[in-house]
Amino acid sequence: MTIPATYIGIDDAELAAAIDAVFSDALAADVAAGIADRPLLSAPASRTAHPLVTLPTNDLVDQVGIAAGPCPPDPRTPSPTIQYAKAGTRVAGRVTWWLVKGSIYVTAIVVRELTSAVWELITNKPAPQPQLESAPVQPMRPSDFLLKTSEHLRDRGWTQFRLEDSRGLCVIGAERSLIGDGVGSREIAERANEHLLAVVRGWSVPSWNDRLSRREDQVHEALRAAAGRARAAGE
Repeated sequence: MTIPATYIGIDDAELAAAIDAVFSDALAADVAAGIADRPLLSAPASRTAHPLVTLPTNDLVDQVGIAAGPCPPDPRTPSPTIQYAKAGTRVAGRVTWWLVKGSIYVTAIVVRELTSAVWELITNKPAPQPQLESAPVQPMRPSDFLLKTSEHLRDRGWTQFRLEDSRGLCVIGAERSLIGDGVGSREIAERANEHLLAVVRGWSVPSWNDRLSRREDQVHEALRAAAGRARAAGE
């Protein structure tokens, strides 16, 4: 850069100002030329976070909307009248079933009674009645019945406060089960319980069986002791 001849012979301050002006004009010209020579930059296309997805986000959103479609409408709630009608239909069906069942039962009873009446009119004899077969009662002494009760409790299990439950039987429940199977009788059970109460010094078998501190081993021990007492007393 050369200094014009017009600046020769001026003072220092004016010379400095003139040099600054020249440099400012040259810098402005260089910046303008650089901007003019630079190619225009286009805005980059929107990219997605996943490298395998190449479509822009807007296109992906449009495709999802087209594939999914609008949300289905909420199911329509039936009106109270329809609900009451359905409930009434169910109740009517149950009532009809019970009426049919009851009519069949009554019809069977009427037919049976009419058959018996016709039989008696024809033969002048009462109609035969079905006989229930009961298990034969085995002759047994009270001591044997007490031992059978203990054995039955070992097989079925022992319980309290009920004749029978999922755990087993109480003493009275075991005795009734044996009697139902034809082992012993009520009279034998009563005599056996007298010996049992004498051994345990109780006033009833259920209260003794249901005592909270009672254990199953105590029950079997008492039944064996009562059997020994019965034999010693001549049954």
